[in-house]
Amino acid sequence: MSYKQVSLVFCGYMGIIMSSYLLLSLLFGLSYGSSEFVAWRLPFSALATLLVIIFSWRNKKRLAYRFPVKQKLSFWGIGIVLPFLIVGFFWLKHFTFSWPFLVPILTTILVGLGEEFLFREIMLSVFLSKMPIPKAILFSSMVFGLSHLVALLGGSPLKQVLIQVLLATLMGVFYGFLYLLTQRIGLLALDHFFWDYMLVGGALRHYPLIAFVIPILLILRIIMIIVMVVFSKREVSHEAID
Repeated sequence: MSYKQVSLVFCGYMGIIMSSYLLLSLLFGLSYGSSEFVAWRLPFSALATLLVIIFSWRNKKRLAYRFPVKQKLSFWGIGIVLPFLIVGFFWLKHFTFSWPFLVPILTTILVGLGEEFLFREIMLSVFLSKMPIPKAILFSSMVFGLSHLVALLGGSPLKQVLIQVLLATLMGVFYGFLYLLTQRIGLLALDHFFWDYMLVGGALRHYPLIAFVIPILLILRIIMIIVMVVFSKREVSHEAID
């Protein structure tokens, strides 16, 4: 698959997201992150996610990548434990079958699916087939991080958006190596969902102490990145020798 085709699906996905931000912010005056913004963003997220999933499905053979490392699902299990426990605890205490409660769940599921299919299943797979692993993961992570500049269109402050871009780039590296080692895009989308929902689904609002857990989780993921880099480098070396 060519870079041009990847660029086209990327522009299609981002075009839908950017249009939704401009429409909701400029025409309807909704602020980024508000419950109304999240609710009205839902159909746009569904459309953008459907676009990349259909593209991935139709080009499944062309996106096939022979992973040069052994599958290691334990990395996914380690990373998802705390976000899962936090979200699970919040749901046990507050879950209701109401539209205001379900909207953040649906939105973060769609974001997790859409971004993982676009930036890992499609973009990273193509990059991996054309360049060394570290370079492919770094480039795809940078594009992933920079894509979060779209929040500026929703009225988010520049400082907040720049922090979001840096954190998203870091998470892109994490998900890049996690994809390399788990080789399961569905698992990445599930982790992505739990992480996003933990931050925006209401748990922080009800339990402010969770804010102190977030830096610990980030440090844990940085440590996991280092471990995954070492593990994948060793596996690639063994594959080359064999």
